Amino acid sequence: MTDHRLSWPSRKVQLLRCGRFEHWQGRFSIEPKDLLGLWAMFPQSLAERGSVPINIAHRPENGTAGKITALSIEDDALWGKVDWEPLGIRAIRERGYCYLSAEFRWPYLLGAALTIRPAIKHLAPVRMEHSGGGRLMTLSESLRAAMAEGQ
Repeated sequence: MTDHRLSWPSRKVQLLRCGRFEHWQGRFSIEPKDLLGLWAMFPQSLAERGSVPINIAHRPENGTAGKITALSIEDDALWGKVDWEPLGIRAIRERGYCYLSAEFRWPYLLGAALTIRPAIKHLAPVRMEHSGGGRLMTLSESLRAAMAEGQ
């Protein structure tokens, strides 16, 4: 059995994938050109907002779970590189939040939410990676501060 206290969420997470989807607001599709548009406008999103935050359950008032720092497109999917905050790590480890739901206004990625049931089905879940083995880990500033305080 894995000791999740020694595991960390993967920094690489799937945000969107191409396909046709059902949502409570109606049907929609995501095409490769849509992913390319979000990717191309990401630097502007960062410049205008300072960060592209991740919240929990689409509730930004409850705090920041992490920040998306880079995007890539692989196999008709949009992937993000994330700096996780302690709130996000706890939500993944302890509360079962294992998918991301992108928040966008075409062509801008505004953020994402950790969720249990994303509207876009068949996304890759956030993986837990064991922190051993001498691998280099990048920690967010707030996580470093929390660890230094012994939290």
